[in-house]
Amino acid sequence: MWFAILNFLNYVGMLTNALILGLTSQYGNQYKMKTFNVNLPSNVTAFNTTTNQTVNSFPVTIESNNNLWIILIFENVVLAVKFVIAYAIPDIPESVSEAKSQEKIQLGKLLMRSGLTLGPGKTIKPETKQKTKEKQRKTKKEKESLIFETGR
Repeated sequence: MWFAILNFLNYVGMLTNALILGLTSQYGNQYKMKTFNVNLPSNVTAFNTTTNQTVNSFPVTIESNNNLWIILIFENVVLAVKFVIAYAIPDIPESVSEAKSQEKIQLGKLLMRSGLTLGPGKTIKPETKQKTKEKQRKTKKEKESLIFETGR
């Protein structure tokens, strides 16, 4: 439950950051379109240059589509990085999973020694049961061989 809530807040925060970046970004505004009046004396007749000197320098406005692309690219890059990191880092550390398995094995051994089971429908690993049965058979055979050798 809490993981889902925190994950949702993570996505909302990422989307908010993407919107802030996309809507307030000045990307592309640093480029200015400049036009200059070029004199071509060989091809064009002379005209009054005192009245027609035009140097237009204005910032290129970004269309809203470009802002949308900035938002989408930022969002997808952040999601990709998040998934790569989530895949690389396991949910449960290896030491914790090893400790859990060791605890389960120890619990199974204690229950077997006391003659109890793990519960209805739950059993200890078949390998553990088989090993204990083999040990019991070996001890019976050893006792029988000792009795046979000593004659008791």
